[in-house]
Amino acid sequence: MQAIIMYDFIKQETIHFELLTPSSSINNSNYVIGIDEWQNMWLYSQQDHNLVLYTNTGSVITQTNIVRNKVDGRISYMVDQGMFIRYIVDDENIAFIDAYDYINLEEKIISINPNIISEDSQKTIFFNNNMYNVSINDMLSIKDKDNKVYFETTIMTLYESSNLGIQANKILIDLDQENDPNQFGFSLVNNEIYLYYKYNLGFLFNKSLLGSSPYLIFRFDFETNSLKYIGLNDDIYYV
Repeated sequence: MQAIIMYDFIKQETIHFELLTPSSSINNSNYVIGIDEWQNMWLYSQQDHNLVLYTNTGSVITQTNIVRNKVDGRISYMVDQGMFIRYIVDDENIAFIDAYDYINLEEKIISINPNIISEDSQKTIFFNNNMYNVSINDMLSIKDKDNKVYFETTIMTLYESSNLGIQANKILIDLDQENDPNQFGFSLVNNEIYLYYKYNLGFLFNKSLLGSSPYLIFRFDFETNSLKYIGLNDDIYYV
């Protein structure tokens, strides 16, 4: 079972709860989720091709449902300047599928940039009054305004060197189970970098009174250049 729970930590109350349609996929990879530049959350179902936009106005969640046409193949998704874009990457070539303006609720015809993947994953963040460009694909790369590398490593190396990653992998190796997450994602919110990892075995982590999640969720700490598991009491307040 999967659900969306939005919690207001200031008012200490749940402002949105929604059960999602169970996935028919074996690896449970039915949904793609992200945050746009206006802090709207979007959710796309690869099962029924429904795009849902969640807008928070004064702790009131407005939900907009948009059904997209079914497309076969290994599809990639991104949001850019209020447009939901679907495309296919084949041998490093990008085949554009379609774009939808979810602000004005209309189809768009655009020229897709060949560098769209790297542009989508590059954001700007500030640390100690300095600006850095953050690029996240298989690598986490943080560079200053002069393009000098501040920090760079692979997403999996970052996870495997974290305290929780070391412990989780040790337990899974002892159980003779796969010991590397095979899905990961990231979000940049309020000048913070968050990364989340998921094992296809379907373990439930972060279990608490508010529920549980299959994701191991971390915040990247600029002071130590390492991942901090935000389920720990000393880190949860950074969310």
